[in-house]
Amino acid sequence: MGRLFREGSLGKKILVAVVTLTVGFIFTQSLLPQSVSGEESAAVSGWLASIFPVTTPLGGFIAANVRKIAHFVEFGAFGLELALFLILYAENKRKSFVAVLLAGFFTAFIDETLQIFSGRGPSVADVWLDYSGFLTFFALTLAVRLLFKIIEERRKNVG
Repeated sequence: MGRLFREGSLGKKILVAVVTLTVGFIFTQSLLPQSVSGEESAAVSGWLASIFPVTTPLGGFIAANVRKIAHFVEFGAFGLELALFLILYAENKRKSFVAVLLAGFFTAFIDETLQIFSGRGPSVADVWLDYSGFLTFFALTLAVRLLFKIIEERRKNVG
């Protein structure tokens, strides 16, 4: 697939750095005191309200669930990144698939555990919410890859 995506390539190093930064961002956010986290959520809610007015059903939903949505999307980005790593660099896809699923779950578990130290309430339900964001983006990335593989095979068979 080109030099950028070969084993030991710059692309792999960049992807590892992005994954590391994503997990660092997720954990850092969980270590913020409740007051700081609340201020950030309020700022994001205000920005989103300018796009999705609170008076609409979607805007009201977003305003009421901005923290949950943020966790879902953060973990979604992490799931997408690990799916790319699996697609591009994993030698043993089956073993790596299981390892990636476990990494997603344990990252969500650790993230919620960290909230104990910031005075925020960790929640089992939030572990599952985070992991569902991870799984959703992970699965969508793999599905898109599969779709491209099918298209590529069909083109080979036609041409």
